[in-house]
Amino acid sequence: GRRFLEAASAVSARKPLVILKAGRTPDGARAVASHTGALALPERIFQAVARYTGAILVDHLEAFMDAMLALAMQPALPGARVVILTNAGGPGAVGADHLARYELRLADLQPSTQERLQAVAPRGTMVGNPVDLLGGPQPEHYARALHTLLEAPEVDAVMTIFVPQAVTPAREVAAAIGEVAAGSPRPVVGVIFGGETALEAARVLHQASVPGFPTPCRAAFALGVLHQWAKIRQGRREPLEPACPLDPSKAVSQLLEARRQGKRVLDPQAGAELAAAWGLPVPPSGLAATPEEAVALAERLGYPVALKRIAPGLIHKSRAGGVALNLKGAHEVRDAFIQLIHPEEQALIQRMAPPGVEVIIGAYRDPLFGPVVMFGAGGVEVEALEDVTFRLPPLTRMEARVMLEETWIGRRLLQRDRKGGSEEIEALTDILKRVGQMMLEHPEIAEIDLNPVIVARPGEGVHAVDVRIVLSETVPAPAEAAALV
Repeated sequence: GRRFLEAASAVSARKPLVILKAGRTPDGARAVASHTGALALPERIFQAVARYTGAILVDHLEAFMDAMLALAMQPALPGARVVILTNAGGPGAVGADHLARYELRLADLQPSTQERLQAVAPRGTMVGNPVDLLGGPQPEHYARALHTLLEAPEVDAVMTIFVPQAVTPAREVAAAIGEVAAGSPRPVVGVIFGGETALEAARVLHQASVPGFPTPCRAAFALGVLHQWAKIRQGRREPLEPACPLDPSKAVSQLLEARRQGKRVLDPQAGAELAAAWGLPVPPSGLAATPEEAVALAERLGYPVALKRIAPGLIHKSRAGGVALNLKGAHEVRDAFIQLIHPEEQALIQRMAPPGVEVIIGAYRDPLFGPVVMFGAGGVEVEALEDVTFRLPPLTRMEARVMLEETWIGRRLLQRDRKGGSEEIEALTDILKRVGQMMLEHPEIAEIDLNPVIVARPGEGVHAVDVRIVLSETVPAPAEAAALV
């Protein structure tokens, strides 16, 4: 696993790497002790692997061949503005519909560009976008229009579409497109409909290093691959800033003590202390064995507080009715303890965090590829929502921010950030980096769940109110542990 990551990363640093991965669907339920582990399906893990290595991941052979064709013939596509040059409205509309799937969009043509198009295109040409040359354009019309578009500063790439007509030879149209595209630094892909005539025209395009496809859908995918490759190259420029624990000795001692006691899951207080040692924003808390201890602890922490039942095997405390929130005085704390805590059990008393948006940040140790970090919508329904994304650590700040952009809940927070709240976004990216580094530094840890992490109103911070840390059943040997990081 790790050797594959190293080899793939080395290759993609020099040239595009396309991976066709079979067997990416789950082949059965995995016995896990955390939300993160339950959501870490093979498909999602391999998507994280592709992002880590800078590879382009495809899921069927046709896509694999189309991606290779585009990358071999055309330059990367840093921008997202595409023009469709066609002689038929229907296929042009289909191509436009598919661009958005690959984070591309139709370019807005400037009036000056439209005027130049009208001067070189057949009478009646629709010079919006798609640019429709109508039924019977000649090869020179395609050549002049394509040349005009490739010179326009508002255009990043062009998809040409040709539906053969009796008066227009497909081979000559392909030759005209290829001749113009050959001298351009901007990507051009072609679509030619038809049977044997289309195959012959596609061969002409390929000879000019213009990838030709039978449908606009596949051409849009090819442009998407070129756009993805440009983003991969751009993403390599960000330097890595490793996250470090604030209290390394405290973190190590917590893990050693848990191992000595034979624990598989850290109790919530120990997990919170380990998280705090790594600089994660955990509200102050403590354990109480009696109602009197609970009241004294609440007085020391300051009201309001939360009381949580601590019991072996109790994973989802809220669902089990083991949580009392917003307790504002000694009487409420005492009553909650008596009602919720069974004999020989303890209660976790925690200072209440302010209300806000609930997210989950977690990590899981994949048996093949090692640590994987997760971000998504949190709370008790996290597994039902499945609004999550994964990355392999270590993470850069930009990678952590992109994880937010890839989820609905993250985009909601980023939208709020534009109105104020950038401190909370920075805190989330910092937590993601630190959780990933925790997994790299401590091979004893199998899974981490911070759920929920409450993103409060702007200026009120981010709070990891529930920490669950699962230890590996076996501790890797020194050489194995080094390989994992």
